[in-house]
Amino acid sequence: MRRAWCGWAALSVLLAGMPPESAAATNQLRIGVPWPPGSKGMADLQAAGRDIAKKTAGRVQVKFVERRDLDSAEGACDGALLAGSPLIRRSPAAGICSLPLLCRSVEEAARLRAWLEPQVGAGLEADGCSMIAWLDLGFAYLHSRSPVGTVESWKAARLWVPAGDPEALRTAEAYGVAPVPMEASGVRAALRAGSVDAVIAPPLGAILLQWHVEIQSVSDVPFLALCGAVAIRNEALARLDGPDRDLLRGELARAFSSAAADLRQKETEALDVLVQNGVARHPLGNTPEQKAEWEDWASAAADRLAAGGRVPADALAAARQALSGFRAAP
Repeated sequence: MRRAWCGWAALSVLLAGMPPESAAATNQLRIGVPWPPGSKGMADLQAAGRDIAKKTAGRVQVKFVERRDLDSAEGACDGALLAGSPLIRRSPAAGICSLPLLCRSVEEAARLRAWLEPQVGAGLEADGCSMIAWLDLGFAYLHSRSPVGTVESWKAARLWVPAGDPEALRTAEAYGVAPVPMEASGVRAALRAGSVDAVIAPPLGAILLQWHVEIQSVSDVPFLALCGAVAIRNEALARLDGPDRDLLRGELARAFSSAAADLRQKETEALDVLVQNGVARHPLGNTPEQKAEWEDWASAAADRLAAGGRVPADALAAARQALSGFRAAP
């Protein structure tokens, strides 16, 4: 059931009984999130918004809206949970996090995120935003109509990319596969018809969109690490008094971190659900030679993305060195 958000109605009642100077002191912030109204993620954040209003005696009102960027056709936001292309456009270093097959484990992904955090924050600051939270959003896996176990079979695949996302299109081209741009709503039918062979997505997303009904295989290792940054425009933060600004940052960081932890747990469970529904886990390479071929392919794809300006070349080199040092440590 969809839940109506009634914050503005409550605010109207509150302001009706306030003197003019108190009404003028109220700051209203719109924060974009990827979750629709009625979802648990949205409900949890709305609860945090009510806490912020209560703890600031109504001076700070936060409205969460379904958006994936700070700017959209539906209107601009004061802040947003940014991930993927919207984040990389504003802070290119974030692209390092989602390079293919760069991280081999949860521990490596955590080390890479920690190393990237100050760089991503600096990129957002240069874009006029402050990073409120740097989030682990889990992993995306390679889902396919039939097993894609070798680089040769991967290069023959037709890969779905979101329509209207030039960054995703360039990434697919750097992968050396044929991109098929379309809206997410059409992917299930395209998988059934065979016009799309593969998608790179979190398992939970594949289930919620019913793509898993049309796929037979999912990779046994993560294909991409997923990271997100909660960013708020500096001009919006500047409207708040210091204590209210600090409270807003702390409450939002806690709320989004909790939502991300819940999402990661559901992603882990979603992999089990896929297997229970007959989707097979397949390795990327059955032999040492095939596995080495995948590593060479991933390295070359990352180099092409750096050469094309998708990620900073110096950050890529430093990230590889940091991960190499982590792997070599006892």
